[in-house]
Amino acid sequence: MAGDETALQQCSEIKSAGERAASLTQQLLAFSRRQMLQPKVLDLNSIVVDFDRMLRCWWGRTFRVAAESEPALWQWG
Repeated sequence: MAGDETALQQCSEIKSAGERAASLTQQLLAFSRRQMLQPKVLDLNSIVVDFDRMLRCWWGRTFRVAAESEPALWQWG
């Protein structure tokens, strides 16, 4: 059913947002304790895709959102 698929997609977005929030909280706690963090490689394309999906959920009916990713984009970190 289409409603079930939409609900599953929304649950996935909620889970992803929770994981991002947990990561940010860990970084803030490490910063406040002056701990050294282990650097990690960021996939900028996946960040753009996640951000695009989030914007479409918030403003999809009001604004037209367009985002492009580059398959050959270098990894940063």
